[in-house]
Amino acid sequence: SSGINAEYGGSLGTLTETQFVAQCRSILEVSAKIGDSWEMRQADWGDMYLVKKVTKATPLPGNQDNDGDNEDDDSVVVTPSSMVTWEYHVTYRSSYCVPVLFFKAWHPTGQLLTVLSS
Repeated sequence: SSGINAEYGGSLGTLTETQFVAQCRSILEVSAKIGDSWEMRQADWGDMYLVKKVTKATPLPGNQDNDGDNEDDDSVVVTPSSMVTWEYHVTYRSSYCVPVLFFKAWHPTGQLLTVLSS
């Protein structure tokens, strides 16, 4: 376990910023091989981070019966309006020495996807 500590920043669960960037580059290599579309970007202040943006159909509840309940849990309706764009960012937080995942999702109208609409 001391080897793991030395390799990953000296404390389990943390990374240095240099290690974070190296791991991001490894993720990019795998992403390129599998066509997963992750990119590395540099913020205006110099920090590196990963970004992935995808637009995909997000099934909405459908096929409701007269009392408003779904007839079948597997029934869904996919329409152009059910398309949702998802954007993921993986950044490094120097205050905690850990990577952080942020994401947002929005409809074609620009309206953000909410917990209630998902």
